[in-house]
Amino acid sequence: MYKKLSFLIKSMRPTQWPKNIVVFTAFFFSINEGWNFTDSSDVLIKFIQVVIVFLIFCFLSGALYILNDIKDVGFDRNHPFKRFRPIADKQISKNLAIIFSSSIILLLGCISFVMNKDLAYCLFVYSIITLLYSFILKKIVILDVSVIAMGFVIRVIAGAIILGVPISIWLYLCTGLGALILAFSKRRVELILGGDQSLEYRSVFKYYSLRMIDYFICLVSASLILSYSIYCYSASNLPDNRFMLITIPLAIFGIFRFLFLLRNGKVKVQPEDIFFRDKILLPTIVVWMITSISILYLYRG
Repeated sequence: MYKKLSFLIKSMRPTQWPKNIVVFTAFFFSINEGWNFTDSSDVLIKFIQVVIVFLIFCFLSGALYILNDIKDVGFDRNHPFKRFRPIADKQISKNLAIIFSSSIILLLGCISFVMNKDLAYCLFVYSIITLLYSFILKKIVILDVSVIAMGFVIRVIAGAIILGVPISIWLYLCTGLGALILAFSKRRVELILGGDQSLEYRSVFKYYSLRMIDYFICLVSASLILSYSIYCYSASNLPDNRFMLITIPLAIFGIFRFLFLLRNGKVKVQPEDIFFRDKILLPTIVVWMITSISILYLYRG
């Protein structure tokens, strides 16, 4: 029984759960607006609420991953890495996986409804588009990566809902564009690794080429830089002195560093992992966060 449970948890892909950290976007950017450091009890309550939403998305996305693996079991067995997943490797049965996944989704739905009805609706929409992706949309070029980006935006919306704070439309756009870069990067890495065999595990690759993907990545990266710059300059709830403009060079450097690593083969199948592995990119992100927090804390309100 313990062995089966460990295989089920592995099928939930906990290594991909860190991407759910985007639910903290609203918490991060609402310093001295939705909460402040002087009220420690309020900060703790709001932080715990966001942590709970983070965990909900971890388990919900994990349960949906299981359903996706059941649907793609034939393709996964031809994939150089995915063939070792528990369902593709026949370590757990499809029926057990379906029961386990469905139970988690139902439980999370009940928990979220008790917490906040709008959050429950948000999770429902996320689940629907994820299932549509697994069964239909992943086969449609461009739309396959767009749905992934939409999932990240929904995570940000969920974080804002539980805190009850509004955030700029430009931040939603930045989230979606950043997710698009990661999604296209993943397609690029898979296409290189799979070569002529790529179609055997992802049918949409018949529409993609490295040149096309590189073009899209460049276009989306430029759009992300522009969107973040507009946010820093024009967002109504930022400090009037526009000191947030200071963070733009850090954001640009971080994006360029990621693109450099991508073109030099340093980015793997899970592109977001590079944020924690690269000795230059990680400090850049930390400095950007510290700078942003300092500006919002000192000059907002």
